[in-house]
Amino acid sequence: MIERKDPEALPSFFQYINKVFAFRASLQTLRDGRAAPAVPPAAVFQAVLYGFVFRRGSFHQLEADLADPFLQHWVGVAAPFREGTLRYSYSSFDLGPLEAMLVGINQRLKRNKVFRPGQVAGRIVAALDGVEVLSSYSCCCEDCLTRTVREKTAYSGPSRPPVPVHAGHPFRRKPATRRSKQ
Repeated sequence: MIERKDPEALPSFFQYINKVFAFRASLQTLRDGRAAPAVPPAAVFQAVLYGFVFRRGSFHQLEADLADPFLQHWVGVAAPFREGTLRYSYSSFDLGPLEAMLVGINQRLKRNKVFRPGQVAGRIVAALDGVEVLSSYSCCCEDCLTRTVREKTAYSGPSRPPVPVHAGHPFRRKPATRRSKQ
């Protein structure tokens, strides 16, 4: 069941996304490959969005939450549905309308100046060594680390200080150059 530490938080969140992003109107364009579904694709998407926002770890946990009458009402179904419905619908989801909805949300966020260049949530974005952003199967240098992956040699660049991602950042460093393996 849904834990309600703040009973006003859930309805307020849903009212906000509907007001700012015209969420309900966008949901009506969603489609999947099921023939005459008992649960509409919009209801499936809303249920999965709820699971994502409120960090439900699996469709099984989401199925348990769908027993709550409030969530059924918000999703727009008269009765709870099973995790199999979620899986089957998502396996045949039409990505065109979904992409259009997500692009619209992203454009609205840009218009509202939510994104700042080179920052996420007010923090500077930096590439750190160790996440293998600079790994290759073909390029290496004398400082590269090597490891074998599926009988192929993978090369990773040496440790370097964090590099800000945004080009206009005052601490921008020139990226390291690599020479081809000989």
